[in-house]
Amino acid sequence: MAFLHIGGFVFGLLLSITEQGKLTDYILDYQPLTYDSLDLHAKHDRVRRSVDPHLQLKFEAYGRSFQLKLKRDNSVFAPDHMMKESDGSLSTVDTSFLYSGHLEDIPDSYAHIAVLNGTARGYVHVPGHTTYHIEPASMYFQNPVFHTVIYRETHMDLDPYRHRRSADVGMCGNDFAAEWMRQQAESVIDDTPSHRAKRYSDWKESPHRKYTADSNSNDDKRERRSTIGERNTCYLYLRADPILWEYVKEKKFNMKLTDARTQEEILAFFASHVSAVKNIYSKTEFRTYDGSMRYIGVDFVVQRTSIMTLENQFCGTSQATSYCNRNIDVTNFLNLNSLDHHDEFCLAYVFTFRDFTKGTLGLAWVGSDSRAAGGVCERHKDYPEGGSRVSKSLNTGIVTVINYGKAVPARVSQLTFAHEIGHNFGSPHDSGPSCAPYGTNRKEAEEGNYIMFASATMGDKPNNDDFSICSLDNVTRVLDAVLNQRYGKVNCFESKNFFLFFLRGRSFAALHLQGLSELVVCNGTHILKPPQI
Repeated sequence: MAFLHIGGFVFGLLLSITEQGKLTDYILDYQPLTYDSLDLHAKHDRVRRSVDPHLQLKFEAYGRSFQLKLKRDNSVFAPDHMMKESDGSLSTVDTSFLYSGHLEDIPDSYAHIAVLNGTARGYVHVPGHTTYHIEPASMYFQNPVFHTVIYRETHMDLDPYRHRRSADVGMCGNDFAAEWMRQQAESVIDDTPSHRAKRYSDWKESPHRKYTADSNSNDDKRERRSTIGERNTCYLYLRADPILWEYVKEKKFNMKLTDARTQEEILAFFASHVSAVKNIYSKTEFRTYDGSMRYIGVDFVVQRTSIMTLENQFCGTSQATSYCNRNIDVTNFLNLNSLDHHDEFCLAYVFTFRDFTKGTLGLAWVGSDSRAAGGVCERHKDYPEGGSRVSKSLNTGIVTVINYGKAVPARVSQLTFAHEIGHNFGSPHDSGPSCAPYGTNRKEAEEGNYIMFASATMGDKPNNDDFSICSLDNVTRVLDAVLNQRYGKVNCFESKNFFLFFLRGRSFAALHLQGLSELVVCNGTHILKPPQI
């Protein structure tokens, strides 16, 4: 017997002390949690109404006490985040169900939790130990007697279907789609000579495509940089396609959800994925092999979301959009996302529930330090197709949450998202013993492979949340080209500070409605001061 304490009150919690066995092919053990969902909902409502600043969540699991101190999370969605409706209009969205915090006895721990319908879902990361995932039990059982399950990353198999893929195929589609992506990226139509993409032979031999330190040892030394500066944030546009909507609404929780609840679950899904990516990228110091360039502090914020439904995409009718096509392959699905205009955003992603061939979980355009087409901050441009010009945005990627007929756990899709963004930032797949050490005789082999390895990492190895020296070098060079707007690139990174940021074309009147006032200009920087209280 264990207990769950919420906000200082104690509730009976039937918690098996021993592992309950295999939950899915990915989750090798779990423990059930049962608690008073009505009381948790009431505590959440008090925080939402600003009666209490914190939500205390305490429970026992896996032989340890969890005492979480949570507060409203404002780090994932931008202050002016809007949802784009099917008619093109923008609407505000309530994300007050999102919380972040830490274990009271471990200050450098991190928790990201969503409270919906009286139940919690999210994760708790304990540095040097593992990450615990908390999810509704209805995701795995019909009519469960307990609300929630908890499981550890150290007891997960993130790639249980590796034997079903050929040895040279990973879970990311960038390898088998490389030739198509290369041809597309290099065919960009640009009438400005200085902005033309280089030929493939030049691009392939550019520094960001090389994997060894020796190949970069003669690079020109540049001024060292330690931080990106105030404009360090990549603003995201995240969309759910109608197939994902259908899965969440009708199948994910073994019950049919209301439209409002489905929207909240998808927004919580977005938030957990961006939170995980932020934790990986923000702590990373991107640097070249020789240390001549260094950047730290890359961050991500969701600027806009859009949720496609079977209804608003007219699925099953003669007006059905292409997103209703259930048989589209992964390259055409990425291309579909790229056909939309995404210049307002740093990156634009579509999440889906499509079982792509070869076990593919994601695909994204690769950034480059020496050409204009593809990756982070890429602008909408024309490309030849079928004898005509077609406008596309190559600052895009896609992620699916099903693999070989089975829904993947959050940890897998979070790492997939981080991996695909790594491509957008200029990193190809890791290869060679220095950057893909697992299974070699190198001393660091037991540390595991890195994020940009083509297949899923083990999940519980020290390297699994890190970038290899190859990826660090590649990303640093692309960041340098983007931030300094070389080769016709645009620096779309902006400040995330609530009161200090570049206006990005939005009116001051709209910002004033959010409680900001008094626009002043200091050294060319727009500063929005908070109102007097």
